[in-house]
Amino acid sequence: MRARKIYLYLNPENPLHKSVLDYLMGSNLSTTEAIVAAVNAYQQGKQSENALIEVVRQTIKECFSGQKTLAALPTGSPQPVPEEVNEEAVADFLSFFKQ
Repeated sequence: MRARKIYLYLNPENPLHKSVLDYLMGSNLSTTEAIVAAVNAYQQGKQSENALIEVVRQTIKECFSGQKTLAALPTGSPQPVPEEVNEEAVADFLSFFKQ
C-alpha cells in the first residue's frame, strides 16, 4: 500500500477540536506520529474493552445455560444496611465507574 495524504480540519472554536489542536501543537512528535499513536492507543483500548465484554457475555451465557450453578451465592437473610454512610467508601466505589 502506498502512502496517502489525509486532510484534517480542526476548528479552534470547538472545545474538542481545540484540545486536539493544542495537543498536536505542543507534542514532540510530528502531527502524523501523534495521530498514529493516538489511533493505535484507541484501537488497543477498544480491543481490551471488547475482550472484557466477551468474557462477561460468555460468563452470563454459561450461568444461564446451567454450566455453572448459583449454589455459591450466599444463603440466609440479607444483612441490614447501616444507618450511617461511609462517605469515603461511597466515593471509592463511585470512582470505579468514572474510569
